[in-house]
Amino acid sequence: MEIFKDILKPSCATVLAGSPGCGKTSLALNIVEQYGLNEGKVVCYFTLEQSAEELVRKLVFLRAGLNTKIAESDELSQEEKKQLEYVGEELQNSKIFIDDSATITTQGIAVKIGKMVEKCGSVDLIIIDYCQLISPVSESITTGIIKNIAECDLLDIYAQSDLMAYTRREEERTKLIELDALAKILNVPILVLFQLGVNRERLAIENVAINTINKHKGFNGQWLFFNTDYRVIVISLSLYNGATINKIIPLEFNRHNCKFYRK
Repeated sequence: MEIFKDILKPSCATVLAGSPGCGKTSLALNIVEQYGLNEGKVVCYFTLEQSAEELVRKLVFLRAGLNTKIAESDELSQEEKKQLEYVGEELQNSKIFIDDSATITTQGIAVKIGKMVEKCGSVDLIIIDYCQLISPVSESITTGIIKNIAECDLLDIYAQSDLMAYTRREEERTKLIELDALAKILNVPILVLFQLGVNRERLAIENVAINTINKHKGFNGQWLFFNTDYRVIVISLSLYNGATINKIIPLEFNRHNCKFYRK
């Protein structure tokens, strides 16, 4: 199932953006299965929210075509258990590397990827789950500046909140720009999962996409906006003129085996 093979481009960071719980990680694992297991390519997955053990468990069940909830109810048949064992061995012999460092910067990711290239000769896909959990290099400096401003009573509580929000956006923008530069240096696609805020105003996904891109100007990679209706809106910034949606990809989701299929 070549779900995104025609979209993930070498020398480009692609952002997969969506609200919490919409299935970003499940979609990313579908891509890992395609690259790392079906094609035997080298995949580096940085999981900053879940542990490597949790992620491997999900990937094993995905590959076996089983829902993880079945295991929780202890209703696996002998055949299913053998299938899981086989997939476990397959994964162990693959070139899929999962890093669950609690804190890591974009520079730290670059260093680890460099070591992986030395070890394997190349890397075919990098996935980061997710952007907001990458540690900013200047976090202590930024926090200190805001704290000093607040202590001097130069800003009221609302202005402080606005400044913090602006600072977070700038940090996100910087991370994305750095990851896009890394993709260009390595000539490798980098998929970055990105957590959107809850859409309390119930804006159409197209409007959410435009608003998000406008807040992260300077990042010249590609945006994918993913929602719970299993539609992916693809916007390539190299072609983006402020209002153009390049492509809408409808997906089907099989809840039994947690796999996505393009309609």
